Amino acid sequence: MADTAPVISSGWTPGKTALLGVLDKVDGSTAQVSILVGGQANIGDLQVSVQSCLIRPAGQLPDAAIFLTVEPLANISGPPLFRGWMVRSTPGATVVGDAGETFRVIGCS
Repeated sequence: MADTAPVISSGWTPGKTALLGVLDKVDGSTAQVSILVGGQANIGDLQVSVQSCLIRPAGQLPDAAIFLTVEPLANISGPPLFRGWMVRSTPGATVVGDAGETFRVIGCS
C-alpha cells in the first residue's frame, strides 16, 4: 500500500509542515511537535508519519487538516493504531487507541 493521502477536492492549500499538540496522558505534560510532510517523528512509544498537511485558502474560515499514520514503535510492521485525517476544527477525533499520548492539530504551514 502506498503511503499517500487521499485527495481532497475542496480547494485547500497544501502545506509543508504539520504542527501537532501532544498530551502525555500518564503525566499530563504537553508538547508541540513539528513534522515535515513525508517525514516522521517518534513520540513516546509511537511513530507518527505525516503524509499530507492542508490549510483553507484565504477568504474562508481558518482550518487545517493533517493526514497521518500512528504506529507503535514495538510493532511497526503491524497494523497502525490510526491512519486518517485529523482536522483542527474537530478536535474530538484525535484520540489514538489506548496509547499514552493524545494528539491534536495545531496547524499546517
